[in-house]
Amino acid sequence: PLDCAADLDAAKKQLGRGKAVRGEKPKPSLASAAARERLVETGVGESPAWFLQVISARLAPLMQSTGFVRGSASIKWYAAVISQLDPPVLEQWMPVLLPPVVLAAEDKSGKVHPAVRDKASEVLTLSRSRVDPMAFAAEYQQVKERQRKAARERKEKASAEAVVNPELAAQKRIAKNLGKRQGKVRKIERMKRSREANGSLGVGKKRRRA
Repeated sequence: PLDCAADLDAAKKQLGRGKAVRGEKPKPSLASAAARERLVETGVGESPAWFLQVISARLAPLMQSTGFVRGSASIKWYAAVISQLDPPVLEQWMPVLLPPVVLAAEDKSGKVHPAVRDKASEVLTLSRSRVDPMAFAAEYQQVKERQRKAARERKEKASAEAVVNPELAAQKRIAKNLGKRQGKVRKIERMKRSREANGSLGVGKKRRRA
């Protein structure tokens, strides 16, 4: 079984370390904002375990980063909590715990580290197996609908901005394209380092026939 307390402690340490280095608070993510909204709707926030909401809202943004350490600590916390809660309690807390896991597992932006994304996929499968299938499907659809809504709002905002302030819109497009190119470069570098590491260990090398 996973050690929930150990993973929670590791996640909290990484969160504090990130704030100390950058001197800033993590930006709120779609997942953490959605969690707060769903808590208000369901009344879960009145539960004595309200601290799960607070911790989840702070850890969710850490998975939406290219760094491995903070993202890994964050997803381990989610894995520990989801594996330890009793199914009825877990089902009640799915509005808080599921959104960050789904966004990390199905990330296509390149913001989530590949290893964190793979771990999030495992946690998503674990979540599906521990609650009622209908309840999981309903909450999953809620997450996807919020994603689609956020995408529509971003698109509408960009279209309006292109009309009102075309210069600023052009600058943002340039910055976005630059970010994509940099992301591709980082991905190539990670793959190169991985191949070099495997090569140094003799992984994947074919033996010569005598």
